[in-house]
Amino acid sequence: MKAIVCTIPSDSHSWNLVFMSLFLQDHGYDVVNLGACTPISSILQEIYRNRPDLILVSTVNGHGYIEGVDIAKKLKSNNATKNIKLVIGGKVGVSGDENIKHLEVLVNSGFDGVFIENSSSDGLNEFILFLESIGKEINVA
Repeated sequence: MKAIVCTIPSDSHSWNLVFMSLFLQDHGYDVVNLGACTPISSILQEIYRNRPDLILVSTVNGHGYIEGVDIAKKLKSNNATKNIKLVIGGKVGVSGDENIKHLEVLVNSGFDGVFIENSSSDGLNEFILFLESIGKEINVA
């Protein structure tokens, strides 16, 4: 399976992208990591080039609930990209446990999965369950 790992245009963090790329690679994915401050045009270009099964948007700066909506709307309104699994995770907001309120907005914008950090979860276990549900079995030691 192929995956694109990216972030929102305003997020300059990259450690999360490296972690998620390695995590997916360790579990059998071919990964293209688009790096920090990913423009939506770069995501689209890479989709056409690589035809991924999954697009993972990882964010740390807390603006995922704003810019993630733009990414989802553009990808899900395009006939060529609308059926690709699209997920977002990490720190999608800046208000701790209140980030749960952003989950519905992100899902309604087109994300197939939203994996948020809060006091009861880091989102990774839920992400693993999501990957299993789309047909890729993950074994975590």
